[in-house]
Amino acid sequence: MRKKLVILSIIFAVAAGVATYFFFDGLEAKTDSKAETTKTLVVVKEISSLQRITPADVTVREITNNQLLPGAVKQLTGLKDAVAKVPIYPGEQIVAQKLLFPDQAVAGLSFKITPGKRAVSIAIDDVQGLSGLIKPGDRVDVYATIEPQQNMQQSNGGGIKAVLVVENVRLLAVNQLLNRGEDVVKMANVSIEVESKQSQAVILASQLGRMHLVLRHPEDNQMLKFKPLGSNTFFGGGGPSNGANNGSNS
Repeated sequence: MRKKLVILSIIFAVAAGVATYFFFDGLEAKTDSKAETTKTLVVVKEISSLQRITPADVTVREITNNQLLPGAVKQLTGLKDAVAKVPIYPGEQIVAQKLLFPDQAVAGLSFKITPGKRAVSIAIDDVQGLSGLIKPGDRVDVYATIEPQQNMQQSNGGGIKAVLVVENVRLLAVNQLLNRGEDVVKMANVSIEVESKQSQAVILASQLGRMHLVLRHPEDNQMLKFKPLGSNTFFGGGGPSNGANNGSNS
């Protein structure tokens, strides 16, 4: 009789243990089903450092809120023009701390360049650079004042010439220097964005003469294509060519 009671006690204990397990397992499942979730961007293929991130590199995944990392990027619009600061591996959430954008100084000048174009730096002084009032994003025409070499003066009419090198180009960066003790900002150089084939002309012109910037209105896209104007023509009685002397006096 006592043996039967022991066996029954063991059976009841096991049954109680199994029931308790299934009770808490069901409770946990029920709790998980009620957990709040959110959608975020997750990497689907490895992204290298300094690689531009495209929609094909990520997917939208629904996760619980307690799994969401701080700074997580939830929408594709948050990846516009973004590049990876460090490698990001499949399965990782996209977080802001691992991204670089062109408008960030740490990203460097290279990410501000339009794909297919080039950045060229030219030396400029305060007067040539519009008294330091220009800023990145402005659009300018670039002129060079060049004095032809001795063997070229006769064929070119002699004298200094003003040459339109490139026009309607975007300023990428403006490097300014502060004179110590004077509190005067003077320009040192500017970086402009040009077509690949225009970079040669800019480099050559900067070696042959002084470069000058002419500021444009943001909505002015007219291409002027002025021919070079020589000092002999300017002072020769005919006045400036290309309509330069036809401005209104109003």
